[in-house]
Amino acid sequence: MGADGGTIPKRCELVKNKKKAEKLDRSVKNATKWRNCQLSQQPLKKPIIACRYAASHIKGLKDFKELKLKENKDYKGEEVKGDEYLDFNQSEFLCPVTSVPMNGVNGFVVNWKCGCVFSEKALQEVKSDVCHGCSGPWDPNDSVVLYPDDELLEQYKQKLSDERKEKKSKKKNGENDEAQNGVNGETKESSVARIKTAENTIMKKDKSKDGMKKVEKRKAESEIHWIRLNRTLTRSCSPHVKRRRISQLSIGQMFSVSRVVLRHGSAGLEMLSRPTFCRFQHVRFISAKDVFNYTAQTSANVPAMPLPPPPARSVAEILEAGESVLGEFGLISWWKPSSYFRMALESIHIYTDMPWWATIVSATVALRLALIFVPVMSQRLVAKQSQYKKELSDFRQRMESARLEGNNLLQQQIFMEQRDFLKSKDIRLGRQLLILLANGGVFATQFFAIKKMVEVSYPGFSTGGTAWFTDLTAPDAYYALPLISAVTMALVTRVGIEVGTTSDQMSPTMRLGMQYGVPLFIFIVSSQFSTAICVYWCASNMISLLYSGAFRVPAIRKVFNIPPLVQSPTEKRKKNAFREAFANYKAGKTIPPTMAQLKEKDAQQFKKAGRGKPIIRTS
Repeated sequence: MGADGGTIPKRCELVKNKKKAEKLDRSVKNATKWRNCQLSQQPLKKPIIACRYAASHIKGLKDFKELKLKENKDYKGEEVKGDEYLDFNQSEFLCPVTSVPMNGVNGFVVNWKCGCVFSEKALQEVKSDVCHGCSGPWDPNDSVVLYPDDELLEQYKQKLSDERKEKKSKKKNGENDEAQNGVNGETKESSVARIKTAENTIMKKDKSKDGMKKVEKRKAESEIHWIRLNRTLTRSCSPHVKRRRISQLSIGQMFSVSRVVLRHGSAGLEMLSRPTFCRFQHVRFISAKDVFNYTAQTSANVPAMPLPPPPARSVAEILEAGESVLGEFGLISWWKPSSYFRMALESIHIYTDMPWWATIVSATVALRLALIFVPVMSQRLVAKQSQYKKELSDFRQRMESARLEGNNLLQQQIFMEQRDFLKSKDIRLGRQLLILLANGGVFATQFFAIKKMVEVSYPGFSTGGTAWFTDLTAPDAYYALPLISAVTMALVTRVGIEVGTTSDQMSPTMRLGMQYGVPLFIFIVSSQFSTAICVYWCASNMISLLYSGAFRVPAIRKVFNIPPLVQSPTEKRKKNAFREAFANYKAGKTIPPTMAQLKEKDAQQFKKAGRGKPIIRTS
């Protein structure tokens, strides 16, 4: 807490606040409501109806109002062609005044007297005493907001309750009036009889009396009837018997009615301006029970809903089943050789139950045995060069002398003589490059295969080691494996089993780099790599040394058709590799420049003098 390097924690670092609830955007929350039916969840289609509150107050068709919506001509639904842009903010309907789409972003209002629908933005911008849609009567108190908030919905509920109470009170007052009429000597039955008498009088005066007689024969039919209507009867019909096709919308909750229900829930009566005949089918009117107990009509041709796919298995479950998990980590690629080596590693580990360090060693041994022709080719080249070691050494010494003298013509002559000699003895130095490329390909395949498995933390690598290196994904803390890799690589380059030539046949500079430079580089690099790669390097170098020892046995060389190795008389070296390389470097400094080098140097000095400052004479 004082000057000891500590820190004072803050409240925000120690106390965590409760996570705030996420708030959905209004347009996202209402997008489905404004496009689909609440019951069938199908897209809205005309005709569309709405109610004033919700399901609790609906008792008949008079509680619904058919909406008059303006269609959006630019709306194409999901039927787009090619790469045409599909705007999901577009809606099938829009405001007739402001052209605002009905997509849940803006509020919309229904004129309950005529059913016209327009946006709240139109009411705010265009002040009018008539309806914006049909120029009919407009009363803000009779308007209903589509999908109102909870507060406004509660107001609608209270308003509806007050209206019902008012109707009940008026009904009671009407009964009192009937009682008063009874006192005056006219009862309800007598009033109805008086209306029927007036209707019969109109029927008798009607000129289509003969038509009524012809229709009497059809009264026996059970379903079809002919009924004579006039203005009085039409005027006395309740509003819910007018012919309507009702479909899909509610204010509190959206819902739709199937066509089967509509066909049996609508009447066939039409308002006529003169006496005529109208045919209709016996049906019953739709009720709230039909709407809210609606059962979707299923078709036999509609296939069953497909079952969702089972949840994907975890890596642990796949391993317990003894199956490959390389695909789960993205370690499979058909065109990479390293992928096939990973498959071999996994197969050996699963079917033999060996630890991962032993699996890596086994796979390395198996691959090197399968590619045994590479060291065999290398030994054949070494044996053939050993037969003509003296001649090749003479060519190398002559070439070095000509280089020290600066005689390029002599160097070219010696090079042509050496080429003809190698061709006559069937010694192809290109094979040495082929051997190096083959060994490099094998090394790269195993290296990248194991490195990628370590990077993805393949299951089992963290505990698949042994002795002091139990974790194959971490570097060796004791630098033992990197040191073993460097020492074995130095021995491999000395015997020349991997490069196609021995150290005696190399130049001093090349011998110095191969015997000391490469092992030092491997030690530095392998100390930063994981122990899994170090295990592979150690195993590969050990196999190369075993090959070198085995190919010294004459019987094995005879089996693989390797010529015998000619041993030259041993000469005691006066200088080691370091001294020879330093002597060659020092001698190269004393080489006189060639004519081409002199011309190039003279041109550079002339150019430099031309760009320099002019010499000013002081005297």
